[in-house]
Amino acid sequence: MASVLLKNDNDANAFENKISTAYDDRPKRKGPQPSDLGLRKRKDMEGEEYTGLKPCDAAPHCFCSTDNSNDDPMHSISPWKWPSSLSGKEAAFEELLSVLKSYPPGQGNIDGGGFKIVTSDTKNGYLYLQFEALKNGYIDDFEAASIDDDGAVQIRSSSRVGYLDFGVNAKRINWISEALRKKGWDAPGVDLQAQHYEYASENRLI
Repeated sequence: MASVLLKNDNDANAFENKISTAYDDRPKRKGPQPSDLGLRKRKDMEGEEYTGLKPCDAAPHCFCSTDNSNDDPMHSISPWKWPSSLSGKEAAFEELLSVLKSYPPGQGNIDGGGFKIVTSDTKNGYLYLQFEALKNGYIDDFEAASIDDDGAVQIRSSSRVGYLDFGVNAKRINWISEALRKKGWDAPGVDLQAQHYEYASENRLI
């Protein structure tokens, strides 16, 4: 699966599962949806072609498991691996989808504007969600994808606007990964004390 057709979301208001209507009258800074999301043929820093999710830019507001950890340790994160007790990719993505549906908007004081499942293709192993900040309406994009049917789920979570994210993408990934680990997954989170120390420092988290 080299690419995935994505729906564009241009709704003016927050998502239906937002935690409050208090800021509905504020102008929202959603930012444009990236045109190159999904699994695609891409090129690494040396010009070698690979299939992966959209690489992170230089800003400390993104994590992607198909980014090369040697080239870009701040943004790279390990893929998640489903347990052998699951029958295969579709079952794994159904379980991941169930976890994502249980995500509580407002946890860790983030994503209070709710979230929306934009693309759900568990058979082929691809999920795309949008998460929204409550006050200013910033939209973050979250993707999960299977590339080689090797038991691994590649992930990407990124802000669209601004340079810093003040820990939002890390908090989101860590909530989801913790929920998956409780179900037997090998699902590393963002490590603010080691690999992702630079991200944590730039976002003033430590």
